[in-house]
Amino acid sequence: LVVLRGDQALTIAQADAPNMGAVSDWSGKLAPSNATASGKVLLAALPERDIARMARRGLRRHTDRTIVDIEPLLEELSRVRRRGFATAVGELEDGLNAVAAPVHDRRGAVMAAVAIQGPAIRITARRLPELASQARSTATAIEGRLGVPAVHKSAGGAAVNDS
Repeated sequence: LVVLRGDQALTIAQADAPNMGAVSDWSGKLAPSNATASGKVLLAALPERDIARMARRGLRRHTDRTIVDIEPLLEELSRVRRRGFATAVGELEDGLNAVAAPVHDRRGAVMAAVAIQGPAIRITARRLPELASQARSTATAIEGRLGVPAVHKSAGGAAVNDS
């Protein structure tokens, strides 16, 4: 579970998959939002002017896949809003892939992101749609536990009230 702290993605809780062996604990750690699936979900909820301001300060390259220019980042965030999830394939670290979905508050605003990440050998590009669905289901369950009213989400992840 990840929230935005400034321009970075802060992991506030982590659950490890069974049979994963030794896994890095990301809890309490910051990661660059432009290079992570969860960070992209959170950035996609911000106004474009905030993204532009962040890009002017500079986006750090972590691998050759990291998005560091404003136009490609804005295009990626538009895709995230349309699909309702984000992916990061080797953008923070080579061989580390992730998918994330938004968690909404009672007003329908994105308050956090649920991410599934792991080694590329387990989190393959072919599995990303299936894992995106699992991340969305988990996000919906968290919303329910927080008392967020049942809503339908559009493909872009925006909350739409039934009434």
